[in-house]
Amino acid sequence: MNLYFEEYSNKNAPTIVFIHGGGMDSSIWGGSLDYFRDYHCIVVDLPEHGRSAEIKPFSIKSSVELIAQIIRENSNDKKAYVIGHSLGGVVLINLISRYPELIEQAVIASGNLQPSPLYKIFTNSMVCTFVSFLNRKKYKKEYVTSEMLKRVYKEMILYSRIPDGLNETKVPILLIAGEKEPEFLKKSNRDLLHICQNAKEITILKAKHDYPWIENQLFNEIVYACMENKSISNERIINYETM
Repeated sequence: MNLYFEEYSNKNAPTIVFIHGGGMDSSIWGGSLDYFRDYHCIVVDLPEHGRSAEIKPFSIKSSVELIAQIIRENSNDKKAYVIGHSLGGVVLINLISRYPELIEQAVIASGNLQPSPLYKIFTNSMVCTFVSFLNRKKYKKEYVTSEMLKRVYKEMILYSRIPDGLNETKVPILLIAGEKEPEFLKKSNRDLLHICQNAKEITILKAKHDYPWIENQLFNEIVYACMENKSISNERIINYETM
């Protein structure tokens, strides 16, 4: 069982792995692939998503193991910069906890570990049916089914906690949230900021949950500054510091 992934750009350069959010797939990273064309970029489709839709059932644990395998077998020096958004951020948090030696730096974009009543609502069959219909209509993602969403949100409930060993990792971590995102997500970032030894946190003013692809130029600039340990000056960024 192998996740679908694609490689782009300079295979001799440092590797960046991109992990998408729930109900999406690797196609959201098109703007980032162009921006980071001087790097070796890998985009993955999580289980039950995109061209990994036949890999079932979705679980965070199996996602961690499969992405770890991709990094070991395809990245330069068996390490990578890893970027995860939303559900992909939760997968990344658990990847850091389980295999910190594989992570050069991590960018966790709106990955939530806070318990949320919304997750329980989204495990309701009628709600999942409606949400999956809206997703297919808006994003044309035919793999987004009611049962798939229910499994994803059950996993989010199960993993609404700080994973073991995360407080011991020294992996450099950048935590990002949009100003217009739910408060529980921002609280998750603050919790992670205090638990992780080498973490920084920023908020993007006026940003919603879809900022990694809707505002990909700003997002890419933030990620690049993190990777290169450079400062960035932008009136929409608060709390930013170099690693």
